[in-house]
Amino acid sequence: MTSSEWNDHTVVCVDADYDRDRATDESRYDAYLRQYLTELDGVDDPAEFGAWAWRVASGPIMSPGYVRVRPDIEQIRIEVDYQEGGPIAIAEVPIHHHALARRPRAQDWTIDPYGHQAGPYRAVEEPSRKSLAVLVTATIVVPAGTWGLPEPVLTDGPALYARARAAIDALVQGVNADLAPRIAELHSR
Repeated sequence: MTSSEWNDHTVVCVDADYDRDRATDESRYDAYLRQYLTELDGVDDPAEFGAWAWRVASGPIMSPGYVRVRPDIEQIRIEVDYQEGGPIAIAEVPIHHHALARRPRAQDWTIDPYGHQAGPYRAVEEPSRKSLAVLVTATIVVPAGTWGLPEPVLTDGPALYARARAAIDALVQGVNADLAPRIAELHSR
């Protein structure tokens, strides 16, 4: 994705073109799903299936991922909330000092000099460790139970791959609708 495609409402996307163009067969994502199919043994819950589909579609398993995350966000993952039930989306967002009520006099997150993005959503990295640094990261958790995750298909083949892509599409839409505004609120303060 280019820097102009990221915004406050788009924090994740599917890069289907890259997936198809770089595949040895039909899809890189399908090949990775085949490789991690054993993790689905006994899974019949849409939340667990969606979390598995997301984990396979994201780094570090796929690099670059079938699901891309806006460069200024450390990670977004999908997990199952076993206490409350259902899926949850979790974002790890680096927070710059200017967003804090009390600003420490120390180094802050620095712009990644090797990042390929321009504009306001550039990747960050830890500063030099030669002096004090205060690095703040917010963890945002939103319930994802209303995002319409499909029922799992547990047999290897086109139906499984299609169902995994449907889960990814529902999760991307839900993350951008429900999680992106919370991330934007953090950056606007």
